[in-house]
Amino acid sequence: MPVNNHPALTMSINGLKDQSDGFQRLMHSLQTAEFMNNPDKTVFLNQLAADNNLNIVVPDMGRFALTDWSKTQLATMLGIRFDKWFENSDPQDQAYELNRRFSRAEGEVKLRTTLLGAGECENEGTLRGIVSPSFSAINDSHIAELVFQSLSLVEPELRIIRADVTTRSTSFVVGIGKPFTPGDQREIGAVFGGIHIQNSGVGFSSLAITLHLTRLICTNGMTVPIHNAEILRRRHTSGLTIEKVQHEVGFKFREIPGHLRKAGQILQASREVMVSNVEETLSSILQRFHLPKRFVAPLMQTFNRAPEPTAFGIAQAMTDAQTLNELKVRPEERLQIEQAAGTYLQNLTQVA
Repeated sequence: MPVNNHPALTMSINGLKDQSDGFQRLMHSLQTAEFMNNPDKTVFLNQLAADNNLNIVVPDMGRFALTDWSKTQLATMLGIRFDKWFENSDPQDQAYELNRRFSRAEGEVKLRTTLLGAGECENEGTLRGIVSPSFSAINDSHIAELVFQSLSLVEPELRIIRADVTTRSTSFVVGIGKPFTPGDQREIGAVFGGIHIQNSGVGFSSLAITLHLTRLICTNGMTVPIHNAEILRRRHTSGLTIEKVQHEVGFKFREIPGHLRKAGQILQASREVMVSNVEETLSSILQRFHLPKRFVAPLMQTFNRAPEPTAFGIAQAMTDAQTLNELKVRPEERLQIEQAAGTYLQNLTQVA
């Protein structure tokens, strides 16, 4: 079944390479995409239909192509395994099966659509997400503006380290202040402290703001390995507003510099924690955080390029930017890996 991954629905910014206008580029891209969004529409599932181009027909709105994410949502709601069941069927047969299941479906859904991608398959745009009627989204641009305005009161030097927009979520890392070198550990090198923000207006994940570290020599990143690394996590339910988010994170942002100093101490301490079986440790971490086992072999190859049998070496191998790019890891999955690495170090080190 075809999906629409129109280029305007995705974006990637490496702010370490181009530091001049990262925030402006990000805001422009977010606001441009949001301008193309249609008002949300709540419908009963049995009011939907599929045409022979496998667009979803929405009453009083028109036909909309699926993304890879909304296709996954639809498959879950209708109990369909598209790739397996539709492998040898033509579009007419697929539309027939979808419409048969739509006609028997129960319940209401909220549809989040955009004009982006219109006309590619005789449609009026793209169905970005299928969420519950109580789903309450906050625009990505509003989150970005809030973060920069609030952080600028704490630290005027802010920088976009990286940013990714996918069909599932928007995420970006903001560097705060200037890079620092933990203690006298020249082997660790300069580290950029900041925060990682993830937001999903299509039901993939909650709104989350987390302390984050980026090692400049290799652009490896990880969640800050301390207990209170998570600044905010809120589901997109009724009542979620940008004003409530601003109220909750305001005082927490003032605590960021102290947390980042502590994180530097933990990186130092992690180089003193020896690891006897690297492969077994990597496999155990991936299993604990429900990450694919197929990552073990390439991560071991990464480790062996610069072997350091310590907790720090494990974390660096796991978060190696080059390796994750070669594996075509999604930004959402990269965040899971960075969270796993941060939690691993946190659990092994004791820093007052």
